[in-house]
Amino acid sequence: ILGSLTTLRALHLEDNSLTSSVPIAIGQLTHLTLFDVSENRMYGTFPQVLLTLTGLTYLDVSTNFLTSTLPPAIGNMTNLLYFRCGTNSISGTLPSTLVQLTNLFHLHVNFNPMEGAIPSNIGLMNRLHSLGLHNCGLTGGIPSSIGNLSLMTHMFIGYNALGGSLPIGIGSMKRLFKLDVNSALLTGVIPSVLGDLTDLQHLFLFDNQLSGPIPTEITKLRVLRYLYLYGNQLTGSIPLAIGDMEVLGFLFLHRNILNGTIPTGIGSIQTLQYLTLDLNSLSGSIGTVFGGLSLLTNLDMANNRLTGVIPTELSDSIGYLNVGSNYLNGTIPSGLSILQTMQYINVSSNNIDGNIPTELCSSNSVRLDVTNTAIKCYAGCLTSSEVFITGASSDCHNGSIMTEFLIIMGTCMCVVLISSVIYRLMYTKSMEMGLKGADNTENNEG
Repeated sequence: ILGSLTTLRALHLEDNSLTSSVPIAIGQLTHLTLFDVSENRMYGTFPQVLLTLTGLTYLDVSTNFLTSTLPPAIGNMTNLLYFRCGTNSISGTLPSTLVQLTNLFHLHVNFNPMEGAIPSNIGLMNRLHSLGLHNCGLTGGIPSSIGNLSLMTHMFIGYNALGGSLPIGIGSMKRLFKLDVNSALLTGVIPSVLGDLTDLQHLFLFDNQLSGPIPTEITKLRVLRYLYLYGNQLTGSIPLAIGDMEVLGFLFLHRNILNGTIPTGIGSIQTLQYLTLDLNSLSGSIGTVFGGLSLLTNLDMANNRLTGVIPTELSDSIGYLNVGSNYLNGTIPSGLSILQTMQYINVSSNNIDGNIPTELCSSNSVRLDVTNTAIKCYAGCLTSSEVFITGASSDCHNGSIMTEFLIIMGTCMCVVLISSVIYRLMYTKSMEMGLKGADNTENNEG
């Protein structure tokens, strides 16, 4: 029946739990321009019959169980504008004939167990808007010709073993909206030409081996919302002009070798929600930088060389605060308005002392880590079942609320025991004196 529909132009079969191979009868649909069988359970090798449908402009076989390799004949489907075959079990290399698809707007091969390199002449596919080669086992670096893809808006080539450096030509991809080259064994420096990508909103270069400073030019990305540079070997200071990135919401710089102080300009980024600076070599005081950031919910500055005190000027939206393993002193400020909204506070391994603020005891739910400090427990917190304190000084017997509760209960038991002994002595004395009603008194008190 399917083969008789010879005038059919579009066939949508996506997300139907189909469990067969692509039927050979599809090859008779010579007028077909769109074929979508994505998100099914189709099996077998890559459907060779589809290669005969040279009029196809839209082909999506992604998220199935297809095997074998991408056949070189895919290069003959020159009318294709949209091709997706990601999330299958396709192996082998990307065929060199793929670059013959010069009309292609959208190419996604993500999440397939492939090997080999990105074709060196991929720049010939100069109409590409979206390229997805994420998690494909690719090696061999990023070809310099990729800079010719000047219409590119989305490029996902992370989770590969590409190696090499980011080519300078990326700076010519002026329309880039999202650039994802994380976990790709990249080396070298972050090229300053990235600052020319003024439409960029997502920049993911995390978990590579990038070195050198964060280029000041990156602060020209005024519409950037996500900047993920963590897990590299970046050195130098955080650019002072970072406050110019007015819509930045997520800034992840942890696990680098950054030094210097925390730029006061960060306090100008009113859209900031997540900031991770931990596991660097930042120094100086925390200051009042974060006091006016009304959207900031997560702030991690642990494992640096920060000095001074924990400031009272912290945003009241913060739910996660980690300043552990620094050189901070003083106390946990008792007047912090944030304390009643906090879910996690870590001040461990600092020179902090004093008592736990009473505001914590009225919190809805908070976990406090004061390991390797001289902070004392606050007995009033015993009334709160949602306050969990770990690692406090010996005054708190390792800071456990339950431990302190048991200590106080033990003290109470001692008082009760002493009172009982005294009572029995008095009772015995009363018996000796022949007082009346002693037996009734024993029954009632027992």
